[in-house]
Amino acid sequence: MQVSLALAERVAAANIQQHLTLLPLSTLLENITGLYVPLLSGACSRIPSLAEVGLTGSSQFSAQILAQAITQWRPHSLVLVPELLRLFVMMCTHNPGLVESLRFVAVGGGKVAADLVVKSHQLGLPVFEGYGLSECGSVVALNAPRHALPGSVGEPLPHCQITIAPDGEILISGATMLGYLGEPVARSPVATGDLGHFDAQGFLHITGRKKNIQITAFGRNFSPEWIEAEAQLFPAISRMVIFGDGLSANVALIQVTPGYESSLADQLSQLNGRLPDYARIHHYFLAQLTVENGLLTTNGRPKRQQILSTYHTRIHQLIAGDIT
Repeated sequence: MQVSLALAERVAAANIQQHLTLLPLSTLLENITGLYVPLLSGACSRIPSLAEVGLTGSSQFSAQILAQAITQWRPHSLVLVPELLRLFVMMCTHNPGLVESLRFVAVGGGKVAADLVVKSHQLGLPVFEGYGLSECGSVVALNAPRHALPGSVGEPLPHCQITIAPDGEILISGATMLGYLGEPVARSPVATGDLGHFDAQGFLHITGRKKNIQITAFGRNFSPEWIEAEAQLFPAISRMVIFGDGLSANVALIQVTPGYESSLADQLSQLNGRLPDYARIHHYFLAQLTVENGLLTTNGRPKRQQILSTYHTRIHQLIAGDIT
């Protein structure tokens, strides 16, 4: 309840009267933002089936059906994951009328490129990035309508306290879970496994996952989530996973957007132009990354170890120059 009350207060300035649920209600984020927050705010929440908003399974999406749903119901608010935001920005580029009713679009569940948020705002799409985890009741930080910074996940909500460990890991205390089943009651702050920092204004920035840090053969460190978020800016790249740990060059697996195959090479060159030399993509190959083939989690995040195990030989052949 503390989370829901804090969220209702944080988004009050948007005057949301109608929310449209897009994510499954089994997702804690949508459960709280799509049910409890509207109820506390006296708003209406429309809860269509996933098929009615263009979603099939956990990773299939119809832009046409979603556009029809938004045109029909004219919601004030939505909650999106980064991939849905990327696709929705493409939709709004071709159909600007889709943004007319929207007052607040929350995005979470993964890192988002700051420039994608800026592009959303240029289209009139009121996108606000947030951050949370189930162990803390979902949302712990969120940008607000009159107090936001693209590239950050906003300021902490008042129900929790966020600190940064010496190694950069985000620690959360306050309204958190009691513990995991079969283990002692948790009394120390929740170690999120995420890396981040606060800026001088008090906005929280997420830089990546602690366990995913890539250390190249030349000793340079980078978070793959940062590069993969930057790739969201390019329509040809539907999904990308990058590996560079222990390698002399970085290798990316790319799932290309249908119809954009011919522009992929040019867009990759543009992406590399945004990156420092140690983070650039030197080799890539095309791959299908889906829940069904075991390479994505049910919420669309890459299973990095499974992907690496599946394509280990291919990656090292590219590095050795055996494949071009």
